[in-house]
This record gives sequence, C-alpha cells and structure tokens, in this order.
Amino acid sequence: MGSRTNGVVQYRKWPNWQSSSCAWSSTACSRWRSSPSSPPIAPTCCSEPPEGIRVPTGYRIEFGGQFEEANESARRLGWLALAVLLAVWGILWLAFRDHRQVAIVLVNLLLALVGGVAALALTSATLSIASMVAFVTLFGVATRNGVLLVSHYRHLMAKGAPLEEPVRNGSRERLAPVLMTALTAALALIPLALAGDQPGNEIQSPVAVVILGGLLTSTFLNLLVVPVLFRRFGAGAR
Repeated sequence: MGSRTNGVVQYRKWPNWQSSSCAWSSTACSRWRSSPSSPPIAPTCCSEPPEGIRVPTGYRIEFGGQFEEANESARRLGWLALAVLLAVWGILWLAFRDHRQVAIVLVNLLLALVGGVAALALTSATLSIASMVAFVTLFGVATRNGVLLVSHYRHLMAKGAPLEEPVRNGSRERLAPVLMTALTAALALIPLALAGDQPGNEIQSPVAVVILGGLLTSTFLNLLVVPVLFRRFGAGAR
C-alpha cells in the first residue's frame, strides 16, 4: 500500500483487499489525497512500483477510484468545451455574418488562456477539474468583452464613418464597461485567491487564481489587440 509523508510516496506492507470477477483476481492498491483539489497520484503509487518488484506475465495494472473519475470528467469537460466553442462561433456568426470578425472576438480566448495558465504556474497550482471549470467561466467573460468592442465598431461604421474613426472612438467609449466588468469580478475573487492555504478553500482558490490571471491579461490585451486586428481584418463590416 502507498502512503505519502511530506510529499514523498512511501510503501509498506498492508493487508490487501482481493476479489474475483470473470476469472480475474484483483488486489487493490489504495492511496488517499490530502485535499480534493490535489492531482490524482495513482500513476505515482501504482504504475511505478518499488525497485525489485516486477509485474508477472498475465497480470496487469488498472487505475480506478478518484483517478479514473478525474480522467473521465476531464475528457467529458473537454468535449463539452469543444461543442460550446462551436456553438458560440455559430451564434456570433449569426450576429456578425463575418467569420473574420468572429475570429477577432474569439482571440480573447487565447488572451485569457495565457493569463490563466501563467497564474497557475506562478502559484504552483495544478490543473484540476475546478481549474478547468474556471477556464470555462473565464472564456465567457473574455468573449463578452470582445463582443462589446466589435459590436460597437460595427454600430459606428454603420453611420458611414471611415474605419479609423470607429475603432478609435469605439475603443474609448467601451473602455469603462470592459474595465468595470473585470474590476467587479476581481474584487470578489481576490479574497478567495489570497486565502488558498485556509481549510475549505482547496477548490475555490484555484478557481479564483485562474479567473484573476485570465482577466488581467484578457482585459488589457483586449483593448490593445482587438482594435489592431479589427483595423487590419475587420474592414468588411456592414
């Protein structure tokens, strides 16, 4: 049985739980995680047995429990995220009727992803299911900010103004709504991010860290990157 002390996996003898099913005899290898947000440790505990122990012919290692559930949840969330991304693309195309402008709006997803990943790396956090859900929430806020800018550019261009003027005036007029959205969310999430070492915040803290990091990059880069891209590729607006 594997146990962990101060980050080191230790092995010691323990009564094994055995069962038989479909002519297979199984022995359980168990390990408890220190917190719900900790990464699964089944590969460390079971796929890398101590030196000198070999898996005989006819035997196999299977991962179950929380490790199996976490992998299944991650796969399901990945497929759902892809389906949602395609649906968002379709909805934005119905609104703008221009694939270039839809792509400009969705550039914010990359800007938000950079900040979220950087925040996880700086805080030494792991990519858990809670963090992945936080990315989904973050992408929604980032997409909204892009829609605010692009839709306002289109509105000003519909009045017959040249491209340069709508981009400049539209960015200035939408500065306050974009900043207020990010500031409101940040003020609510900062306490959760700072209290990551407190009991009960094992799940909330990674969510707050991801959203804060993504908001920081997507908000400020959105006001710089989207206007430049729209001036270069958004001239076909109607």
